Amino acid sequence: MGKDNRFLVLYHGALTTGRGIETLIKQVSFNDLIYGVILGDGEINYVEFLHALAEKYSVSDRVLFHPAVPISDLYKYVGAVDLCLMMIQGKVKSYYYSLPNKFFESIQSLTPIVASDFPEMKRIIDYYQIGLTCNPNDSNAIKAAVNKMRTDNEFYNKCKINLIRAKNEMCWEKEKVVLVNCFERLLVD
Repeated sequence: MGKDNRFLVLYHGALTTGRGIETLIKQVSFNDLIYGVILGDGEINYVEFLHALAEKYSVSDRVLFHPAVPISDLYKYVGAVDLCLMMIQGKVKSYYYSLPNKFFESIQSLTPIVASDFPEMKRIIDYYQIGLTCNPNDSNAIKAAVNKMRTDNEFYNKCKINLIRAKNEMCWEKEKVVLVNCFERLLVD
């Protein structure tokens, strides 16, 4: 955890609707020890809406809006927080079955995840035990998951340790072998 038991929760990626950014701001309002970081760029009207929402919940002083950073520096930001929150809304099937880049960026940065309980994210989080999943429309379930990550040191530390295994197994060096094998099979057929 951060300075003075502050718990830093990150959203990173495009600032657009359906990504759970509003959920992060609301989660910050539940506990004075939770701070939010919103890292990315978006359409100006939506970004202004997010700032207004932070004002509405009286958390403007605990939500940092930071512009997108180069991909080569992203791991420094993702690795500096306590938790990545990915409350993607299942508005379309591609979101419901998604495995977004931010998911793997969090793993590679060794940052535990609380994500929507969608099939693919849930499968990996549960298999490696690197965080929690919950219904992205259930504010109380999200609050409980974030609070568990913040207060259950044994569970949190287990997630951090398990992230090392996930990082080593789900990396380009291993995945490129799978890709090359697929292409070789296609060429043979």
